[in-house]
Amino acid sequence: MGEGQFVMSDVRQWPTARLLSTAAHELQCRWDTHLSNWDLNASSLRVLDQLVQGESSQRELAAVSRVTEQTMCRVLDRLVRLGYVTRERDLEDRRRSRIAITPAGATARDAAWKEAYAQDQTLEASSMTDDDLKDLRSLLVKLVEAEAI
Repeated sequence: MGEGQFVMSDVRQWPTARLLSTAAHELQCRWDTHLSNWDLNASSLRVLDQLVQGESSQRELAAVSRVTEQTMCRVLDRLVRLGYVTRERDLEDRRRSRIAITPAGATARDAAWKEAYAQDQTLEASSMTDDDLKDLRSLLVKLVEAEAI
């Protein structure tokens, strides 16, 4: 084997978790590249998705995103700098901030999702049949729902 060459073991022998993890990593790399067109990442898109349903607090967004409030603070700082969200003090509880999506944030979110659907064609153009894709989606939905808060 020459320098820089990688020999993959027989993937059919891998445990299911390794297969899923490897596939997810590859897709995440593509997803991150896609989202970078709007200076977004998976965490910031999750926040925008939540905020289209209405304003929220940093604590609520952190809980939904399954991150610490400190991590959410960094995500929100970046989204504020991009002009995608606003952060204002809650008039009823001055210790809290209310976070809301801006029109620019909603536009970026919608564009990222619209183009993401077009990118799904990569999977659909693979050797998977329509039934394979339907089964894959069904299994992934079950996995995600099982982990939902």
